[in-house]
Amino acid sequence: MIKPLGILIIFLFVVTVGGILVWQFWSGGETPSPAPTPPTGDEVTTTTNATAGWQIYTNDAYNFEINYPQDLEVKMGDKACVYTDFFGPCVVAIERPQTEWDNPNITEGVDIYVGESEQNLQYCLKKYKLATSDMMDTEINGVVFKKQRGELDASMGGKRTIGDIYTTIFDNKCYALTSKFYYVSIEFAAGAGALGDDRNTATPEEIKKEEAMINNALDEFDKIIETVSLKNSED
Repeated sequence: MIKPLGILIIFLFVVTVGGILVWQFWSGGETPSPAPTPPTGDEVTTTTNATAGWQIYTNDAYNFEINYPQDLEVKMGDKACVYTDFFGPCVVAIERPQTEWDNPNITEGVDIYVGESEQNLQYCLKKYKLATSDMMDTEINGVVFKKQRGELDASMGGKRTIGDIYTTIFDNKCYALTSKFYYVSIEFAAGAGALGDDRNTATPEEIKKEEAMINNALDEFDKIIETVSLKNSED
């Protein structure tokens, strides 16, 4: 004869098993999955490409290519660059169209020179005579360039050309890329009475604003230079 305690144990077992079977029947037999853990800040990645949509200029003669924004234009020929052939002949200039600016005296962009003469190679890595900064090494796509800032040409008629100069000797050639800002200085315009008032000197605020405009422009065009890729002629 089964004792009352045994009957109670059997009863509880039957009730428990039956409850589980009933729950599985009404829930469709599915076991709920734990809610996914939201990603932490370190796991969230955002990919951005600063040069997305840019054009690519390729030069097969000198084995290089460079990216540039679509709103700039490519000019070729000896007179396309604002400088001289100190580092070599002018290969190409990438400029912002002047029609987009109120000041027709402004020319800005990137000039590229490639020289192979003994003189070009001799002066390629030296400090430029009109440099206003020390030379520093900067690596671009595996190639080390010498970088310095200065006037790209002597001031003439109040016009100045300020820029950053990147030079390197690669595959027995001197490659020189310069960001440029060619303009009539506010101080010269004031001295010539071109500001439309009686004064003949520029204010410190006007000079500071001009310097900021130049620095912003050169920073923008330096980003173009930093996309250049040089290749060996044997590749």
